[in-house]
This record gives sequence, structure tokens and C-alpha cells, in this order.
Amino acid sequence: MPHDIDARINIARYLIAERCLYGIDLNPLAVELAKLSIWLVTLAKGRPFGFLDHSLRCGDSLLGIHQVNQLIELSVLTNSDDQDTLFSKDIRKAIYDASKLRQRLREMPIGDIHDIEEMERLNTEAHKRLYKAKKIADALVGEIFATGANFSAREARLKMLSLKLKESVEEDENIFMEISYQGTVKLQQELPSGRSKRIPIHWPLEFPEVFIRTCSGFDAIIGNPPFLGGRKITGVFGNLYREYLVANIAKGERGSSADLVAYFFLRSFYLLRESGCLGLIAVNSIAEGDSRQIGLERLLQSGAQIFSATPNETLAWKSSCSYQ
Repeated sequence: MPHDIDARINIARYLIAERCLYGIDLNPLAVELAKLSIWLVTLAKGRPFGFLDHSLRCGDSLLGIHQVNQLIELSVLTNSDDQDTLFSKDIRKAIYDASKLRQRLREMPIGDIHDIEEMERLNTEAHKRLYKAKKIADALVGEIFATGANFSAREARLKMLSLKLKESVEEDENIFMEISYQGTVKLQQELPSGRSKRIPIHWPLEFPEVFIRTCSGFDAIIGNPPFLGGRKITGVFGNLYREYLVANIAKGERGSSADLVAYFFLRSFYLLRESGCLGLIAVNSIAEGDSRQIGLERLLQSGAQIFSATPNETLAWKSSCSYQ
């Protein structure tokens, strides 16, 4: 360890970047810019850029599962009883194996380009272990997404999905391929013209080491989530997307004017470990009307504590939106 304080700070920065940070963005360019920014901050003489592909991912933070049991039970609403079936064992083993590979990756010291290549190999192998689990999660979310607010149709489709998965495990791999294809198709239903295809983020599968530990979830989440008035969500993302947010993020509670940022508050809270913290930038409406009811009030009912809410008086925005 060097004696120079600046050198020590730089070591701390790249250790944190490589072992502690995770990030998601819908925009692939934003993900690449985040990598570049971290590389520049942690730049050190004689040391290659770190490997961040395992930590910074592209996709929709709101679209996807956030608990392993959702996948095992093929349901958004999970039971506390752990299921012990061939399917559940396969899923848990895949997640465990991938988490071990990723743990090795995150603990690797980086000395030269060969270390980066080994990290890339471990990351590729971890993705292979989780390939089937991710496809099944896509199929699950695809069925939930496509049925919108029709809960009886949802239950019927999920039962059919469960039967097909059982057949694919026991008999026919072609059935699994059909399930995978249908999941991909259903996730793109009612995709507005000009929008990029929907890429769900299945949090326990993207970052298994975070969710497989005893006290699962993130220690802290910070971010600047997108804002969009509730009445505009349908036009920008499609009606099925808004129905998905209402049914699965807000647990069925409707609010026609609830801002998109309220759903990010909810999703972020349920990704935290016990006693974890989150800090998000939000529009003023997060504390008003439907956004307050669906967002902050639900968080408080779920055990959250708001210990700081600071208005920002220094930034002048050209739009008519107000920020906190």
C-alpha cells in the first residue's frame, strides 16, 4: 500500500468501482458513458481499464422480477414457503453457480490485460449458467405483461406456462425454445413506434451475488430516475406497460396522475436489503396527489422512514418541471 494519500484514494476508488458498484440504464449509450466516466476517475499509471460489463447493465429497471421466488413460483406475488421441486433446484443451482463465478470475478486483482480477459471469460460463463433462468423469467414477465389488468387470464396463462416448463424439463427441449420465443414476442406487444425493444432486468439474475446472500438486496441505491406525468406514460410506453406498472409495481393501486418516478421509488425500495437506504432525485409531485399516494405513502406503510427530503433551490430548469 503506497504512503501517498492521493495514490491510496485512487486505489480505494477502483476497488469500489470493481467490487461495490452496480448500475442499470435503459439507454445503452448511457451505460457506456458510465463505464468511461468510472474509467477516467479510477485511471492509474501502468494499470489497464477495469472490467465493468458485469456491473453496469442495459435494460428496463421496472420491467422484470426482483425476487428469486417470483421465478420459482411463476408469480409476482410469492408465498413465504420455499418450494422444493426439480425446477426450483435447477434455478437455485444456476443462480448459486453464477454467483460464485461472479464473486471470483469481482475479487480478481487487475494487473494487466490478461486479468481483464479472464474476468470477461468468467462473466461469459456466469451468463451461460443463467441463460435458461433468464429466458424463463422473460416468459413469466411476458405473460404478466400481455394480460394487463386481466388477472383471471393471467392466472390461466401462468398455469399453462408452468405445465409447459414441466414438459420441457422432463421431455422436450423444443418446448423450452417455444416458451422462450413467445416470451420475447409478448414483451414487445403494443410497443409504440420509434421505441427501442423492451429489455427486462431480472435483478436476482443480473446480480445474483447481491440477492443470494442471507441479507439479500442492495446496501444503498442512488439515482436520478426519469420523470413523466402519469397521463403521459401510456402515450410514451404503451397502455400495457402502464397496466404492468399499476398491477405489479403499485400492487394494483391506481392513480391516473402518478408520475413515473413514483414507480422507481417503489421498485428501488423493494430492491434494498433490510436497513438499506435509497436517495433519488424527484419532481415536486412525488409529495403530492397520486404520486404521493402510490409512492411515498406506500413506502411508509411498508416500513420505510424518510429521514431527509431536501428541496433544490439552486437549479434553474428551462422546462416547467420542478425538481427535488
